[in-house]
Amino acid sequence: MKKYKGTLQNHTKSHFFANFHKNFTKLAKNIYIYVGSIMTIPERQHIKRDGYAEAMRYIANAKGYLQKAGMDNKGFYGDKKYVRTACGTAYNGVLEALNTYLKLKNPDVLKTDERKTIDFYRKNLAKDNRKTLKALETAYHILHVCGYYEGAKDSDFIKLGFKSAKELIDLIKPAEAA
Repeated sequence: MKKYKGTLQNHTKSHFFANFHKNFTKLAKNIYIYVGSIMTIPERQHIKRDGYAEAMRYIANAKGYLQKAGMDNKGFYGDKKYVRTACGTAYNGVLEALNTYLKLKNPDVLKTDERKTIDFYRKNLAKDNRKTLKALETAYHILHVCGYYEGAKDSDFIKLGFKSAKELIDLIKPAEAA
């Protein structure tokens, strides 16, 4: 047996943790482990790609509705109906992106059958990132509350909501779409 500085017991512990860390990083390159769920990297990439494509499809449709709304020379959209539809569609794209983001973080969080409220998203995003939470709040208030429910027609205001929506959707942007 080789002589080590310190006791044999301390050496065994440090050897164990060194090998554990080495094996864990090797494992982490190929697989992510969550509480009760295992997801491989190709599965994560597939979920990201599909979620991002769906969310961007919502945003593209919303931009089409805004074009149908037309704009006057004062910077306001002309037809409230199309602005409301556009804001609702863009907000649904945000929800698609957030569901994908949460599914990647912890797949078990979305398995409940109950309807998800804004408080559900706030609670789950507050754990991760304050900047993301602020983007959610902006998108929620501008697109959902002001745009969809109240029918706000100010183009600069609506563009700010779309900017926040794009920021949230970019959370799940796959590497090949970068």
